[in-house]
Amino acid sequence: MAYIYAQLAESADISESFKNKLEPRQKALAQIYFAMTNFPKLVAGEGRYCTILMEAFEGQIVGKLGADACYGIGVRASEQTKKLGAKGAIGISVKVEDGNLDVLYMIVSEILQELDLGSIDQRKKLHSFHYPLMLNTRNIEIGRPVFSFKLKKH
Repeated sequence: MAYIYAQLAESADISESFKNKLEPRQKALAQIYFAMTNFPKLVAGEGRYCTILMEAFEGQIVGKLGADACYGIGVRASEQTKKLGAKGAIGISVKVEDGNLDVLYMIVSEILQELDLGSIDQRKKLHSFHYPLMLNTRNIEIGRPVFSFKLKKH
C-alpha cells in the first residue's frame, strides 16, 4: 500500500515537471492526487482526519483511510523527504489490527511528527487527533497516548 501511495505522490511531482511526457498511468495517478488534494472534503467529508490532513499540508501530502483501520499516505518529494534518505516521493502505510480509528489517527500523526514532515504549524492542525482528550463518562481524564513504536525503513 505504501508503494502505490508513493507512486501517487511521485506522479504529482513528475506531472509538474514533464507534463507532455507522462505515461498514461502516471497521468491518471497525478490526476487522482490533485483531485484529492484540491478537494479534500470530497475525499472524506467535513471535519474528518483525511480532510484536515490534506488541508493542513496544502497539497504536499495525500492521505486516505481504508478498510479496517488501514491508512495510506503519499508525500511529495521535498527537502524533508531528502533528509529521510528518499530520492523522491515517499509512501507510508499503517494498519491497526483491532480496527481502532482513534488509535490509527494518533499513530499516523505521530509518524508525521517523528519523520518531521511538514511544519510544526501544519502538524498542530492534527493535534486533536494526535493527542485526543481521553475522558470517562464523568468527564475525568483517564489517560494520554504514549507512542512506543520504532519506525522501519523499507
